[in-house]
Amino acid sequence: MHSLWQLLLVLIYPGLVYLCLERGGVRLAAAAVGALLIARIVLIAPAQRRALPRAVRVGLALGVAMSLGAGLLDAPLPLLLLPVAVSAIGLFVFGSSLLGVPLIEQLARRQRPDLLQAEVRYCRTVTIVWCGFFSINAVLSLVLALRGPISLWTLYTGLLAYLIIATLFVGEWFVRRMRFGTRAPTPLDALLRRVRAVRLR
Repeated sequence: MHSLWQLLLVLIYPGLVYLCLERGGVRLAAAAVGALLIARIVLIAPAQRRALPRAVRVGLALGVAMSLGAGLLDAPLPLLLLPVAVSAIGLFVFGSSLLGVPLIEQLARRQRPDLLQAEVRYCRTVTIVWCGFFSINAVLSLVLALRGPISLWTLYTGLLAYLIIATLFVGEWFVRRMRFGTRAPTPLDALLRRVRAVRLR
């Protein structure tokens, strides 16, 4: 449920910022974003709040701080920079894991602890690919925040970036299936099983 809330927040953020900036200005956008993020934090039970991944807590805190900064400065830039910050956090989480056990390997071992050496190497490669995505996404989001029209920023951060993420997920699923068959399940496998279960009801 928490993951679903995080996903919804990320998905609606660019559209919310765009609508508020177009209809009511910076302070309305800052107030709407700040209220949404604060409500999300308040609605989490204290025990569950402490259990949230550090990256999620940092992202929520950054969002509140940036909305506050935008409201005080009456400038939209802090709101537009939040996707850059989110990508930077993702890059740090994935990149720092390369110093030890890559994040993709950690996730894979939750489903299958006895990974082959080829699978371990593959997990490291996939982690590097995600680092590349976060790097490029951060740069593009930054350029659009600084130079692009708000409509183009909204289109990229609210739609195109997620189409790229979906393409990476599906592409990685096919590559993994071709290389390792059904031995190495992915989160996409779990999602497909749920979809099949719903269709069979």
